[in-house]
Amino acid sequence: MKTLFPVLSPSLLAVALLPGLAGQTAPLPSIPGALEEQIAAAMRSNPDILVAEAKLRQAQAELNAVRLKVTQDVLKAHQEQRKQAELIGVIEQEVAETTQRVQSGQATNAELSRARFAAVEAKAAFQQNEAVLRYLLGLGGTLKATAFADVSRDAGIALAGPGLPGGATPPPPAPKRPEVPEAFRAALEKAVDLYAGEGLPLPDALLTLQGDPQPIFSFDGRMDAKELIVRLNVSGVPLRAVLLALADQLEGICFVFRDYGIFVTTQERAGTLRSATIPEDVPLVGPGRQ
Repeated sequence: MKTLFPVLSPSLLAVALLPGLAGQTAPLPSIPGALEEQIAAAMRSNPDILVAEAKLRQAQAELNAVRLKVTQDVLKAHQEQRKQAELIGVIEQEVAETTQRVQSGQATNAELSRARFAAVEAKAAFQQNEAVLRYLLGLGGTLKATAFADVSRDAGIALAGPGLPGGATPPPPAPKRPEVPEAFRAALEKAVDLYAGEGLPLPDALLTLQGDPQPIFSFDGRMDAKELIVRLNVSGVPLRAVLLALADQLEGICFVFRDYGIFVTTQERAGTLRSATIPEDVPLVGPGRQ
């Protein structure tokens, strides 16, 4: 008579042989006795420190990525600036030669106007690129919408008429927004506190603003402001900077300065309101509504 023995899997065999292991956990490491060893252990293994170090590594990676992008942007702007400078030199030489040919009867005034117009375009492009480069280098300066008109005025030529190629007329400069009303200027420079680091809907976050005077906000009924979550903690920062930080964090929103207070809306609708805004570069579409 044959005796049959059950075949156990390795895991079942381990449980059968070591029943005392079930439900047991590894013993906790002992606490060092010396203060220096306790501090050293905390520096190595404290959960808060480990989380902070992970955030630091992430922030360092983001900083390196931004530095790389800025380096590439500066290189591109530098090369563009050199190219535009060389182009201006070539076009100015062409203007001088065309002027001489006009005086000798070998060229027409229309040819001279086209050469001058090309010089205006080249100088306007140079100014625009210079503004970009100044921004990248942190040297201030803003790009004016009327740069093209400024250069043409300095060149002493008209921007429209039969002398331009095809008789074309360059588009008029973009409408300009009014300045921030006097009633808001002092308040924008005063320091305020905002406590929304854990995440708050935009209306609730603005209610935590602490400053003197307390700003009055009104919200656009067409947008669901409760869905916009703010995560920002600041203290002793000018109100202007806080509003700009919120506009950067919540893409697409805009703060419009109206007579009754600060109107919170979308940048699209702000484009139809002829008032000062934060961000300041929100384009005004048409004459705008007062």
